[in-house]
Amino acid sequence: MRLPPELTDLTIDHLYDDEHALSACALTCRAWLTTVRFHRFRHTSISCDSTHRLHEVLLASPEVPGLVHTLELRGQLGWPPESPAWQGASYTFLTLLPAVTELKLTAVFLEDSVHEALVANLMNVARLTLYRCRFRSFHFFVALVGSFPSLYTLSCSFGLNWRFQFPLPTSIDDNLRQYLPEGLRTLHLGEPWLDEEDPRSSELVTVREMLLLEIHTKRTVHIAQRFLDVLGADTLETLELIIGGTNGLLRIIEREAFTLAPCTRLRSCTLRILFRTRDSFDNEDVRGFATLVSTLSSPLLETIKLSLYVHRARDDHVARRATFAEMRTFDWAGIEELLRQNNTPALRRLVVEGEGESVVLDDYMNHALPDLHARQVVQMTSYPAN
Repeated sequence: MRLPPELTDLTIDHLYDDEHALSACALTCRAWLTTVRFHRFRHTSISCDSTHRLHEVLLASPEVPGLVHTLELRGQLGWPPESPAWQGASYTFLTLLPAVTELKLTAVFLEDSVHEALVANLMNVARLTLYRCRFRSFHFFVALVGSFPSLYTLSCSFGLNWRFQFPLPTSIDDNLRQYLPEGLRTLHLGEPWLDEEDPRSSELVTVREMLLLEIHTKRTVHIAQRFLDVLGADTLETLELIIGGTNGLLRIIEREAFTLAPCTRLRSCTLRILFRTRDSFDNEDVRGFATLVSTLSSPLLETIKLSLYVHRARDDHVARRATFAEMRTFDWAGIEELLRQNNTPALRRLVVEGEGESVVLDDYMNHALPDLHARQVVQMTSYPAN
């Protein structure tokens, strides 16, 4: 009996991430090739050693170039700063990829030929992810971001490397903003995960994952502030910051004068924070969250989302998601006072992600802070399921 094509397509759709199964399907029936190729090439990830092979496939199958929507160029993680990753590689295959709208660059040396090839051929990129890449200077980083006129979302880690020293605040050209695409609306600043499923949705994460390239040192604070100064004004509507509490969130904010004030048109702000504690939340870090939020001054801001992780000394190298019960020690009185201010008049929701029964925190707020509870601004939600 011959199966209807709708049923075979549905079956192949369920195998979208199984390359071996997709290959078997491609060899089984010619009629299945269109669906198989859609899943195999929609997200194409290659190293510099496989560009020639991809080029041959694109030339041999004219329908394939239009299927590639996400392109990832992978260097070698752990490479030394002087490593010429992707330098000298052939980029002729880029001329055959007109449909790419999402570009992910991992450990790529973004200078000269690489930069020029990307800019010349991938003009429809709307989402750009930069992970542990290297630039000649901050100016060249901004120039690359500004080279994609359709760019809407930018994700970048603090693992970006600079051939020359990262500029001090006084040495950044105010005119850099003119290079940015007018449509840039979303910035994910911290550690942009390269998998579709965020590993932080799992119950336990390693402290190294949370701290390696997040806002927790003087250097990363300076870089984060420069990003916000240049990218945050005028157009940015969505911001996600990943913050490690190694040195104390409040100390970081006060010592380095870190502020979210440049983001004057934000509509949504997500803060993912790692607290390093012994038994309960450190009061200084808790106050630090309120201090950080108080620097928000966008009259359009509607939603703040808070996602907390906890690392205790006895837990060794593992961090876990915060529970609603633990959040009762949070500085909710300070948050209530903060919400009374008029810095964010459009704020409607403070979404708090937690583990366990949300009713525990809800009851606490109802008794301890009835006015804040009655406003129904604070909304509790469970972490995403695996």
